[in-house]
Amino acid sequence: MVKNHVYHIAPHHSHYFQAVTSITLGHYHFLQVFVFSVNGSSTDGHVHTFKGITSTNGHLHRVMGKTGPAIPTPDGYHYHEVLGETDNRPFLHLGNLQTPVSYPVHHHQYRGTTSIGYGYVPGWW
Repeated sequence: MVKNHVYHIAPHHSHYFQAVTSITLGHYHFLQVFVFSVNGSSTDGHVHTFKGITSTNGHLHRVMGKTGPAIPTPDGYHYHEVLGETDNRPFLHLGNLQTPVSYPVHHHQYRGTTSIGYGYVPGWW
């Protein structure tokens, strides 16, 4: 006879991440990203992917990557470390067009941590 099993699926959620990039060619960029939602808990080591663009006067850079694994906090939440660099092709948004700019090819590094998750109830609740 097969017993009924209840499987717990960790809830889906997202995180917010913001940072200031390294200074390159005398300037820096602001980075604000919501990571893509995944199912995960504070103890399962899940990661998130993200894509976005930087902001500053003069030009933009694309950013994309993966967070580090979930890092639990004492209160049942978790956050992720984020470490990466922008792409090296600066561009401008003109309406719906992404237009290359004559700015020199370069990239910026960024690092930090995400917020706690949005969109789920922590396990202790």
